Amino acid sequence: MDGIQIDDVDRSILHQLQLNARQTDTEIAEKVDVTSTTVRNRLDKLEDGA
Repeated sequence: MDGIQIDDVDRSILHQLQLNARQTDTEIAEKVDVTSTTVRNRLDKLEDGA
């Protein structure tokens, strides 16, 4: 993850996945207080390493 800036939202999303990796984007979004689209976009960005 060189060069990737991880903010509090990213950390919260990752934390939710650590607690339960089977959660849907919608479930994570409700807990992190963002939209499910934001969750998906953030995860895609983290997965791509971009």
